[in-house]
Amino acid sequence: MLSWGQGMNNSHFSIQSLIDQHISEVMSPTSIISMAVNKIIEDRGLIVREEQLCVLISGILSATSRQDGDLQINLEPPCDFGETEGEMRAAIQGIIDDLENVIHDLSGKLSDSIEEVIPKVLDEISEVISNSISEDAIEHVRYMREVQSSRAAAIENVWGEAVEQLDIMRCMVLEWNNIAMNLRCGPYKEPNTAFALCKLIERAYELVGEIVTLIRAGYADGALARWRSLHEVCVIAMFLAKRSDNCAHMYMSHHLVDELKLLDTDNSFGVILANGVDRGLYVRDLKRRVEAMARKVGEDFLKDYGWASIELGVKKVTFRDLENYVGLDVLRRGYRQANGAVHGGALAALTRVSLGPGGVDNSFVPLEYGCDAAINYATSSMSMIVVELCLETKNADLITMCMVIQRFASRIRRLIEKAQKVSLTMTPREKLLLKRKILKTSRYKSKKAYVKK
Repeated sequence: MLSWGQGMNNSHFSIQSLIDQHISEVMSPTSIISMAVNKIIEDRGLIVREEQLCVLISGILSATSRQDGDLQINLEPPCDFGETEGEMRAAIQGIIDDLENVIHDLSGKLSDSIEEVIPKVLDEISEVISNSISEDAIEHVRYMREVQSSRAAAIENVWGEAVEQLDIMRCMVLEWNNIAMNLRCGPYKEPNTAFALCKLIERAYELVGEIVTLIRAGYADGALARWRSLHEVCVIAMFLAKRSDNCAHMYMSHHLVDELKLLDTDNSFGVILANGVDRGLYVRDLKRRVEAMARKVGEDFLKDYGWASIELGVKKVTFRDLENYVGLDVLRRGYRQANGAVHGGALAALTRVSLGPGGVDNSFVPLEYGCDAAINYATSSMSMIVVELCLETKNADLITMCMVIQRFASRIRRLIEKAQKVSLTMTPREKLLLKRKILKTSRYKSKKAYVKK
């Protein structure tokens, strides 16, 4: 990308040079003597017209610049400095006598002036840069879209087929969910559990859609981060499927606790914005319902995963506990990998670059790196959740659809392996050409730079 330094050079100005220029103006003899003379006149209670003040300051500056040091002031009495020549000379001499001490005392005021100058200069410069960028924004955005299109094409070439199959698979899982909801068999036979599972599978469908979109755009870590959410949704769904219908009821009722926390954090958040009711009435009703639920099932309900805590009869439950309970700790490695990307891990920072390849210890990392992890984990999560929800189902249609989904999962894994082998078997020359192609795509061309020379 174009750096700020390039932009400054192209515009023939430097932020630092402008600041230095303004500081020099503040610290110039003219500025210092003007401030000192004005301070002395104010202290003496004199009222001096602007033109006479300029003559005095000009005379002092001229005298300091000449070797003889003679003060020459072209003022005729009577003037603001005195009615007679003697009064005028005495007043001006007094001002000159006070100059040295006043200039010394002004050092603090000069520091304040400099502190005021710097923000002002930076504000002016930022306005210039903003206007320059705005003028070229259309061209800049157009070129960035071209870069992104090239990036997406490179990703599609490697992972396109596997991603397409994952997209189809999520649609099949959603259809399986709808049929299970209508048939009311297996975990779906209980009303609260059925409703909760239906909503969770629909949420999973959306999350896989986000993963597909991010992978196609080449954002591997973004896709992995969304899989982290998908994994949590699947763990909760599997837990509810194994527990009582009351557990599902508590889980859904816990949205009251979540909503109240949002409103306590920031008044601008919460469902209240969507339903348009009076805030005071809404919050009071929300608190009343939360307190009623806590009295009914216990105070532990107010905690994170409080619904699971009450169901299991323990004081505190963590996500790790739920993960172990449903047997999805087999995906713990992927969860840790996703955490590294979500929480700003160094490996993610080094290996994922939005507009070009990354590198670790001088090793080339291509754009498509990491996409396989998100595809693989998303496939595993969706296939495992359907199997789990089918364990107590005897309906032939649902079981058949589950088997079809598992076949799609196997097909996706084969496509992942195939793409990985192609990447590993590339010759050094092919890898070099790919590296050059990606670097060329991600680099700005000088004529496309959005800060014009």
